[in-house]
Amino acid sequence: MVIFNLIGANHAYLLSIILFSVGLASLLQKNIWILKLVQIVGIIFLLYLAYMQWRKKPLVNSVKILVGGYRNWCSLYLKGALIAFSNPKTILLFSIVFPQFVSGEGGGFSQIIILGLTFLMFQFSSGCVYFLFGRRMRGAIEKPGFQNMINKISAAILVVVAGFLLYRL
Repeated sequence: MVIFNLIGANHAYLLSIILFSVGLASLLQKNIWILKLVQIVGIIFLLYLAYMQWRKKPLVNSVKILVGGYRNWCSLYLKGALIAFSNPKTILLFSIVFPQFVSGEGGGFSQIIILGLTFLMFQFSSGCVYFLFGRRMRGAIEKPGFQNMINKISAAILVVVAGFLLYRL
């Protein structure tokens, strides 16, 4: 059943790629001060996410909370699509990060298509791998100590990414 969640997320990511990479990227490339402002807001947002992740409390029965209540394919598909499309990191990725890898020569649109399809392929396959490992690690995942460790590591990674983006600013 989790496959429907992944399919919904991939469809939302595809729509995001089209909306943000193509439309917003051209706007940002024409207005450098808007691009810098969006980059600064993105860095601040990553630091905020790191702070929230660092302070995050372990979930009790986290596995049951994450999969409970979604028994039909339609609700799983919609949940995956809504989460992926409304995720601010998605907007940052496709509007700020993707355009940095597109060169002016050779047509930027075809390069965005290649980047987008590559992202969708890796996102879907990594979602499947996460699901399989999550099932195998269920006992460890439900332990508060393990959740705390993962939260701290995630926060540290977000700070490193924000620092890298700040350095490139």
